[in-house]
Amino acid sequence: AFPMVLRQGQCESCREAQERSEAKAATLQREEEERDARKARLVEIPPEMRRTQTWHPQFNPELWGRVRDWRPDTLRWLGIVGGAGECKTRCMALLARKLILEGYSLKWTTAVDFQEQVDMLLNGERGDTRRSNEYFQACKTAGVLVMDDLGKNTWNPTMERRMFALVDFRKTHDLPMLWTANTDPLAMLPLLSADRGAPMIGRILEASHIEPVVLPQPELFPVR
Repeated sequence: AFPMVLRQGQCESCREAQERSEAKAATLQREEEERDARKARLVEIPPEMRRTQTWHPQFNPELWGRVRDWRPDTLRWLGIVGGAGECKTRCMALLARKLILEGYSLKWTTAVDFQEQVDMLLNGERGDTRRSNEYFQACKTAGVLVMDDLGKNTWNPTMERRMFALVDFRKTHDLPMLWTANTDPLAMLPLLSADRGAPMIGRILEASHIEPVVLPQPELFPVR
């Protein structure tokens, strides 16, 4: 706060003007501190993804144009499905950056990281178990969760149970989730159990708006 210094004989109008000036300065200072705090939270995004540039010749602007306006308040998750190297993760990173700078709480993870935490919970020491539980709690309750490379993990009963619990919790509590995958979630069904895996995929499909990656097709007979 800015201390108020009243000059001797200061009139009421001058005092009010001084109060307005000090209040404005305090508001600007708070806004600057909040901007700095939000920028600091960008470390949640992997460094390479933070360096994504939309002008890069290998970037997919068509996909970015279709997902850039997604908002958490739509109550619809966003999934991007497509092959490797088609900028799915980079578009998610740009979207995550926007959301963080707008003030959203965001957790970034991958399906492989999730599986490692599951394995650590099963086989780790007590300290590892505590960190894994903190990780799972952060994934469950983050304002926005990014789950990259869904399906690149190896499915086993414990992994399946943990992923089902995550998906079910976030869906029933209206907590948005962004995810990427190389294949349609339906293609994962043969690897999953009927009692838990199928309902998990069903929840993902029901909750999600899915954007397929569509790359420009070269002309078969280019005009000379």
